[in-house]
Amino acid sequence: MSRKADSAKDKLKMQKVKNISLLHKIVVCILTAVLTTYTIKRFNPDYLPHWLPNVTIKTLFWFFLLASVLFIPIWQYRERKRNINSIATLEFFQGVLIYFLAFDFTKWAFLKFLHLHMTTSLGWMEMPMTMLSGEQQLSHFFGQNYPMVVAFGVCEITGAILILFRKTRLLGAFILIIMSANIALIDFLYGVKGPFPEVCLLLLVALYIALQDFDKIKVFFFRASTTLPKLNFKSQILKNVLKVSAIVIPALILISKYKVQFHSDLTGKYKITKMTVNGKEQLLDSCNSNTFSNLYFDLGDFLILASNDFNKRQVGHFEFNEATRQLKTIWQYPKGFRDTLFAKVSSLNKEKGMTLSGIMGNDTLNIELLKREVKSVTTTY
Repeated sequence: MSRKADSAKDKLKMQKVKNISLLHKIVVCILTAVLTTYTIKRFNPDYLPHWLPNVTIKTLFWFFLLASVLFIPIWQYRERKRNINSIATLEFFQGVLIYFLAFDFTKWAFLKFLHLHMTTSLGWMEMPMTMLSGEQQLSHFFGQNYPMVVAFGVCEITGAILILFRKTRLLGAFILIIMSANIALIDFLYGVKGPFPEVCLLLLVALYIALQDFDKIKVFFFRASTTLPKLNFKSQILKNVLKVSAIVIPALILISKYKVQFHSDLTGKYKITKMTVNGKEQLLDSCNSNTFSNLYFDLGDFLILASNDFNKRQVGHFEFNEATRQLKTIWQYPKGFRDTLFAKVSSLNKEKGMTLSGIMGNDTLNIELLKREVKSVTTTY
């Protein structure tokens, strides 16, 4: 019994004399101050009880930050004097980080469950996508499928629960790293500015927690023995060739078959400024849903004639000879419309104007077009 007591005392003594690097102290103190404050800042005050004291977030932030910064030299000084348990102090700050990390992800999970996050406005649903910002498009996309939103929330709350317990902490950290990295990338690419700083902070904290077990991660991924299937070949060269071929062959097949479906002076959105059918000029009334108002030479070699009513449009696949400027379009929508368009397209002039003239069924067409700018163009294959 005395041996165990002595062993425990020796262990405690070793913990007391073990030093923590100054950089580590600075990182953990700053992360703790920023995460605790930002978590409170991003929590909607409408959800909080009214009896809580009304302390401004700015005041709270500077209080936590100043307290953390001032504690660093105190920690450093007392560590040198051997009158502080640096390990226990570090574990305290890490415990605060873990608590608020779990708190924040749980908050986002329940916001999703309760239709308070990743929802779409009813007013946006029938608007053209080009009129919506990246953030609005993202909300519209996720808001159409509640089970998908719930799946995100389940992953977040699962990671939050697992990170609270020591034995499952590393697994929880990995889940939260994947979730926060995915959300950060989506927010960055779609221009979602509000939650982006918060999710980056959560990603940094989750990475910090995971890196405390860096040796375990290194052994698990790179040094641990495995029973996973392997290629049994006597020739190491043949084995390596087969491995490389799994990457190279699909790339070569797709690159060789890839067709650039982008015509530099043709692809784009055009406003119809004048339209003549069988020699008679059509009235281009912006209030008339039967009047074509825009023409699109779309990616994938699709031609779209769009009216002011989004439900009324003609869509077809076209073939274009850049040398002769001859165009052939076979309509695919609406169903049953079979009047193939044979036309010639003029080159784009300095005013970004273009003329399309030809025959569609029994009608002769002459359409004057003006190229318009669109928000973005993405490639397809």
